[in-house]
Amino acid sequence: MFIRLRSDQQGAVHLVISIVLVLTAVGGVGYYVMNKQKKDKAGTEVQSVANKEVEKACKQEIDDQDFCKFASNWSQDDNYKVVMSNTSAEGTSVMTFEIQGKDKSRSVTTMNGAEVAAFVSIGNTSYIKDLSDGAWTKYTSDAPTDANVTDDLDFNFSEDDTDTTTPPDNTEYKKLDKEACGNLTCFKYQIVDPEEPNVTQFIWFDDKDYKLRRMVLTNTEGSSDMIYSYETVNIIEPSPVKEAPDYQNMSAEELQSQLDAAMSQYEDAQ
Repeated sequence: MFIRLRSDQQGAVHLVISIVLVLTAVGGVGYYVMNKQKKDKAGTEVQSVANKEVEKACKQEIDDQDFCKFASNWSQDDNYKVVMSNTSAEGTSVMTFEIQGKDKSRSVTTMNGAEVAAFVSIGNTSYIKDLSDGAWTKYTSDAPTDANVTDDLDFNFSEDDTDTTTPPDNTEYKKLDKEACGNLTCFKYQIVDPEEPNVTQFIWFDDKDYKLRRMVLTNTEGSSDMIYSYETVNIIEPSPVKEAPDYQNMSAEELQSQLDAAMSQYEDAQ
């Protein structure tokens, strides 16, 4: 499920995993709640219809008006920020991820207080920070990227489309007391998944806009805490910038040297 966060998220590869989790959590919480099976095709034109279908399906399975309103509140905000803290035996990592519109994103990851990765994406151009000199390596692709992940989701609640091979979803959504979340008041729920008895999960959504504000997961390996805010974000080209190396024309020895340098840089930051 999308809110399962591994406690060993470190480095560039794990940074990508973290970003996917963050985007899925912000853009797909309503879909996840009522239908864990993601299809291969969809379009943004079904969003309003999908919201109603989610709410209808939710009310059929969960007798909770507030939760169903939250679950069907399917909208992708143009600007938002997520701060994700992971704690484990290795220490504490914090990733701050920001989205501006459909094609701008920025993330910074620290491990035990030291920056270990930073990334900026604007349109079809990406910038990765070189921690050895503070400069940003520039990469340009042929097609622009889209930070909005909702286009990849499909809602299908047709009664005729029943997969009898899929076991029933026995996940429980337990309503707890309201709590303050920043300057708002939030509903707090515990999510109990029988398939993951060693995992404790909580979510908070506000009682005004019914948006996800916090998510916490704890297991035997550690804990993850994500704080969501929907605020104005201004992402611009970082500086100083340097062009990416010409990897296509590098020899095997040169490529290995580049890899060794990157690994050494990462290990030094730990």
